[in-house]
Amino acid sequence: MIIKNKILFLFTICFFAFYNAKSQCIVEDILVTSPPPMSDPFTGGNPTYFPGQVIEFCYTIENYDGGLAENNNNWMHGVVPLFGPGWDQTTLIPVGQPEPVNDLDGEWIWTDNVVGENSGNLVVNPGWWFDAASGGGALNGNPGDNYGDGGGGSWTFCWQITVKECPPAENGASLVMEITNYSDSETGSYTQEGCVDDSSLFFYANLNCPTCDETELIIVEPTCETPEGLAFVTPDGEGPWNLTWMDPFGNVIVANNNIIGPFSLTGLEPNDYYLIVEDTFDDCLFTIPFTINPPAEPLVSVDISPVSCFGLNDASIDVTQIGEGPYEYFWTGPNGFSSSNQDIEFLYSGDYFLQVTNTENFCVFNDIISVVEPEVLTIFGSTSDYSGFGVTCFGATDGSIDMTVIGGTEPYNIVWDDGFITEDVDNLGVGTYAVEVIDSNGCSVNTTFIITEPPNSLSISELHSDYGGFGVSCSGGTDGFIDITVNGGVSPYQYEWSNGSNDEDLLNISAGDFSVQVFDQNGCSIDLTVNITEPDAVEIFNQNIETVTCPGGNDGAINIDLNGGFPPYIYNWSSLNGFTSNNEDIDNLVSGDYSLEIIDDLGCTYNFVFNVPEQEQISIDINSQNISCFGENDGSINIIVSGGTPPFNYNWSNGANTPNINNLSPGEYTLTITDFYNCEEVVTTIIEEPDVLNFTVNTFDVSTCFGDDTGSAYLTINGGTPPYNQNWFGFNPNALQGGNYNVTVTDFNGCEFSSAFVINEPEELILDITTEDVLSCYGDASGNAEINISGGTPPYNINTDNVIDLNSIPAGNYTFSVVDSNGCEVFENFEITQPLLLQITVDVTNPFCPLDNSGQATVNISGGTGPYSQIWNDMDGNPVNPNTLYAGQYEVIIIDQFNCEASQIFNVYDPEIEPIFLFVPPDLFCLEEFSASSSGGFGDGVWSFSGPGNIIFGNPNSQITTVQCSDYGEYELIYTDECGLQSTISFEMNPSPPQIANIPDVFCEFSTFLFLVNDSGEDGFWSVVSTPNDESAEFDDINSINPIVTVSNYGTYTFMYTSCGSYDEVIVDFRKNPYANFAVTYYDCVQNSSVFADIPDNIDNGYFEFIDGPGNVIIDNETPNTIDFTVDSWGMYDFAYHLCDTVANFSVGFSCPITVPNSLSPNGDGNNDYFSIQGLDPELHKNLVFTVYNRWGYVVHAQNGFSSDKVLWDGRINDLNNEIVSDGVYYFVLDLFNEASQTKETYQGNIYISKDNYD
Repeated sequence: MIIKNKILFLFTICFFAFYNAKSQCIVEDILVTSPPPMSDPFTGGNPTYFPGQVIEFCYTIENYDGGLAENNNNWMHGVVPLFGPGWDQTTLIPVGQPEPVNDLDGEWIWTDNVVGENSGNLVVNPGWWFDAASGGGALNGNPGDNYGDGGGGSWTFCWQITVKECPPAENGASLVMEITNYSDSETGSYTQEGCVDDSSLFFYANLNCPTCDETELIIVEPTCETPEGLAFVTPDGEGPWNLTWMDPFGNVIVANNNIIGPFSLTGLEPNDYYLIVEDTFDDCLFTIPFTINPPAEPLVSVDISPVSCFGLNDASIDVTQIGEGPYEYFWTGPNGFSSSNQDIEFLYSGDYFLQVTNTENFCVFNDIISVVEPEVLTIFGSTSDYSGFGVTCFGATDGSIDMTVIGGTEPYNIVWDDGFITEDVDNLGVGTYAVEVIDSNGCSVNTTFIITEPPNSLSISELHSDYGGFGVSCSGGTDGFIDITVNGGVSPYQYEWSNGSNDEDLLNISAGDFSVQVFDQNGCSIDLTVNITEPDAVEIFNQNIETVTCPGGNDGAINIDLNGGFPPYIYNWSSLNGFTSNNEDIDNLVSGDYSLEIIDDLGCTYNFVFNVPEQEQISIDINSQNISCFGENDGSINIIVSGGTPPFNYNWSNGANTPNINNLSPGEYTLTITDFYNCEEVVTTIIEEPDVLNFTVNTFDVSTCFGDDTGSAYLTINGGTPPYNQNWFGFNPNALQGGNYNVTVTDFNGCEFSSAFVINEPEELILDITTEDVLSCYGDASGNAEINISGGTPPYNINTDNVIDLNSIPAGNYTFSVVDSNGCEVFENFEITQPLLLQITVDVTNPFCPLDNSGQATVNISGGTGPYSQIWNDMDGNPVNPNTLYAGQYEVIIIDQFNCEASQIFNVYDPEIEPIFLFVPPDLFCLEEFSASSSGGFGDGVWSFSGPGNIIFGNPNSQITTVQCSDYGEYELIYTDECGLQSTISFEMNPSPPQIANIPDVFCEFSTFLFLVNDSGEDGFWSVVSTPNDESAEFDDINSINPIVTVSNYGTYTFMYTSCGSYDEVIVDFRKNPYANFAVTYYDCVQNSSVFADIPDNIDNGYFEFIDGPGNVIIDNETPNTIDFTVDSWGMYDFAYHLCDTVANFSVGFSCPITVPNSLSPNGDGNNDYFSIQGLDPELHKNLVFTVYNRWGYVVHAQNGFSSDKVLWDGRINDLNNEIVSDGVYYFVLDLFNEASQTKETYQGNIYISKDNYD
């Protein structure tokens, strides 16, 4: 059943089973019931539940409008369900846990007696509450000291409760449930008015108890052969009977009327059903819920133990029956396998077909179970390969073995003969490596790997060029070479020279150090460095070049000094201008490049180039400034001189001798410049002046309306120096209004000329309107207006805004306009005013209680013109007093001083009767004060009671009050609201028996704590009930809830705690000799173990002691109840464990599986004459049974135990003849019990008998 509500709407689904009024913040919520209630087909009233039904409710708030921080609203804090008398409130439990929406660090908890930190409100009943660290709180189980959970939802809150049985509940008992909600301000640590007193959601149902004796109903469940069930009913009573069969949703399946005896209904598919039996004799009704269950198929679980090693048949399948009923099993499998056992063993791998049959309902379960076996345990591997060798270089240890193990059962135990335990190994040198792999089932495989190395290490030799002791013939020469030879390693070789070459030898190299690194095929390397030398070069360490003084001259010279090379030198000078010389120094040179070739005594040639410069040509850059305005003498000439040789002499044609000249008049000017060497340069320039600057103003007047900017002006400019700048002093010359203006023109040189001009325009058009307001009531039309026009250009065109009569104008805003002959238009706005519309609203206060005359009405007046008169009438026109109104319809009329009138009809309603619900805690004990509360009704009320004792109310005139009873028994509380409506609720005040926690046995001590599980709320006391043999016991505090009791001796004592009119007892055993049980770890072929001593929880002073054994014991770690140790020999080791006054002995064994031989030659030669097993140990191996069979399966030898020489057989038959068996193959079975592993071990195999060479 689902109940869904949205704000402003009321949904009534499933027989009006709930109600939720408009909420402030809960916009949308849903209530889901499981199972849903059943409809009542006879009364059509509320839906019903049957006695003892367990119902789960899930209430979801899908949309919450108070959880957003920006709205400053209250967050969701608590949801508490309240229940009617038909519910067994002792069975109320929470279901699941809601998820937080906003505060993810908080949590929703189920608790009761919540007190709001801010409001002080107490909510007694249990419910879901948000506990968080926000708002000053902490995650401490107290939701009253923190904020709620913010956000808009959604939250889902679930609980479970049981319907009461009949009796004590009566038929039709109310199963109402109210779901209350609480915001922060009500029960938390936050103050905000929003979301307070949000309305509850109500669920309505009733208890459907039998109204007559029960009718017998027999159910025949369906089987797999008969898939439909049968219901056989034997009615009880007078009859005849009407039988109505219904599905779980209340739909009638079939109705059988006037049945006079037993009746059966067949063809029932598995489902839930209801049978309603009506005895027509006395109208007795009885509803029987029943269920047709589907036939249960066999239900088993299967545990498979797979084959341990490839090809073995040691698998098994263990089947455990889970379902009910007798089962039969049938197996088939590979190789013709079949069995009817529940469990099967000694299986090969393959698919096994299992058929399980329930012999009661003939249902069959089939399954195919695959028994797997591991693949063959196989080693694949390879060694490192460096050009055919296992390591890179002679003597290296960079070899590796990459091994892959497949098959078997992981994990693998990998053991190398060199001690490695990893699958792959590296850093290996030359040698042979053996490995064995053992899987987790003990299957094993082994192999070997070989690592090889190159035969020799690398070596290198070299031969390089030699020119009289130098590696190259001349300085800077490139005729050197290096020839190297490499041996050893693994060819081919790679060469890396320092000059970047990868050749074996170097040719045509210059002087320098040359290093080579040689690598063989495996990356092994060797280094060599060779130095190539050269003679010194000829150098010019000093030179002096003289510059040509003037362009075109020949007074340059070159003087040089040499060193280096091998003197004497030969000089060869040359130039492109044809100059040659064999002198060391040369002169009388023109500017240009001169080449020098020097040849030393070794014949090495060196070349040099020299440049003889000449002074730069004198260059003059002229910047002249012309005359700015006509008639001025402000011209100037500035020059920049480059080239030549300073200082310079300046000679102007006007007589000036400075570089720059100023204040010049128009004309031509010439300058001659001479430098330090009398080199000369001449330049001429001209200074000019502009024409006189003036302009003419051309104007156009305004030809449209006053104030328009349709006038314009433009200039005609002459003389000066363009470009020109026109200054209209902020006006646009193309959009001028009428008026006086000035304009100035400035040319490029700043010369200026100004002038004034006038723009004419028409006279301004003016419209003037005079109005008078003469309206008395809203909506009259009695205003008037008068129009006056001047200016502009007649004739005029007038627009009166649709007003026809200027003396009868209604109230409003108007715009009149006039247009002259030039199209000029002006507007005038005016308003005709009137009084505001007379309007009224009525505020109604409904009567507080139904059918009284406490209703009131007040009128709010606006508009019109005061003062006002009021007329109050009922709908028959009779006058009424607006302060004493009954529920009904009324009219009020208002008239102002101008007789303007307004009226309104309004209604007065009686309040809706809201049922009163009372709430008390479900369990009340020990005369403790509790809280009672009411909801619904009108205003506050008065509490009263009836019962066996007296009751004191803390707040007898409030909706919430404390209640204090004086005696135990059943009471009834009565609550009467301000309108006289009443509601009652019953409760029982019970004694509260205390409950003492069970105390574990106390070992080696004479004192212990006692604990109360519950606190009765009254002062209780402890006492001694019984002691052994008149021993004594004393409490340190007989009123404490957890006292220490001390006894005089070991034994069994009984203690009692008395409180709240009841008591509870506890028996405590004070014992000596505490128990100690031992858990020992054991692994084959491992010489370390751990022992755990299982001892009583309240003892921690034990310790271990090694007593005896075949070897030494090294203790790795020890605590009061654990010990880890290592031994150095196989066998049994004895220990003692000391605990309190007790010593417990135990043994720990260490062993490996024994190795059994497979051949025997009983020929008396002293070699292998006896079948013996040297690994047997009389302390480890007990209950040994050794049996030998011949090939026909007959026993030829049997023996129990073994002697000190560990001989199990001498090859003779156990009979009177005691003859030696014939040669051949025999089969043996050896059974023994291993004390170390505490398991039975079985060894079996073949014995090969051969008596060759028997004398």
